[in-house]
Amino acid sequence: MAFLDDIKDKASDAAVVAGKAVNEIYEATRIKMAIAEKKGTVKAIYREIGEAVYASVKNGEDASDVIEDKVAEIDAIFEEIEALRDRQMKIKKLRVCASCGSSVPDDCKFCPKCGSELDASEEESAQEAEIVEEAAEEEAAE
Repeated sequence: MAFLDDIKDKASDAAVVAGKAVNEIYEATRIKMAIAEKKGTVKAIYREIGEAVYASVKNGEDASDVIEDKVAEIDAIFEEIEALRDRQMKIKKLRVCASCGSSVPDDCKFCPKCGSELDASEEESAQEAEIVEEAAEEEAAE
């Protein structure tokens, strides 16, 4: 009977791990789609800026107010994209090398691309964030 209980426990543990993996994949995909949508919005705003410049030159008007508003809108979207990318990196358990800017697994001590030693404080903060996130997930599940 203990053998069957052991199998049941292992199957249950495997289901929990698989569930977490599916949730991570879903969240990463959702973030990727949100980033793509925001990039499309930025392209549309670029087009609007171009049209405003063309119209202002053709009509001899000043479009600087419109352009400044659009630039501010683009900057806000870039900040949103950056926040989404940070979340994406966290889900994928990656961080950025301060020396070369490449994506590096959280558990690396040295960058595999440039060989620079990775900041230990970044690793500790990533681990702390993961602990806090796991606690929040457990509370939400209860």
